[in-house]
Amino acid sequence: MVYLVVGLPYSINIWRLRWPIVMENMIQACLKHGAKLVFFDNIYMYDGSNLNPITEDLPIKPPSKKGVVRAEIVNRLWQAAEEEGLQACVARAADFYGPGRLPTSVLTETVFTPLSKGKAASWPGHPTYKHSYAYTLDAAKATAILGNSSVAYEQDYVFDSSKFEKQFNMSPTSYEEGIATIIASDYKNWLS
Repeated sequence: MVYLVVGLPYSINIWRLRWPIVMENMIQACLKHGAKLVFFDNIYMYDGSNLNPITEDLPIKPPSKKGVVRAEIVNRLWQAAEEEGLQACVARAADFYGPGRLPTSVLTETVFTPLSKGKAASWPGHPTYKHSYAYTLDAAKATAILGNSSVAYEQDYVFDSSKFEKQFNMSPTSYEEGIATIIASDYKNWLS
């Protein structure tokens, strides 16, 4: 089992150059050793005009250059699965939040980082619009379960997790509980 969960610097030039190489190397290594590849991806390749709800059935219509790169590497993954016998699945999640050293995300940069410095939080958008966030511990557990299950989805796994919740009897951590965990775990120390 191989989990591809790395991130690259948030630059389109780096993504265009490095993501195809990373994906091809992972595919070839998994094929050589008969390992299943579990790719933890984002939703950049989905059409941004209809994101409520986000499911694996959305059309692949990248609205950005980074989305085009993500679509290309996922298409290569599925090509390897269909034509070369690669065992693979893709997990997808919303923006992140959670305890420990957080990845860069909208919620981290606009809410937790300012609050940890005694400053006011801000929200980049209209307050009536909904925005899903994935609790990092849930995302990690769900990705591990998908990789180790023979009954995981043959399509991408995304925000609408009702199928996963039913199959594995797991519910996402509530935002209230996740945020309380972050606050209780001394967020200020993560920034150093």
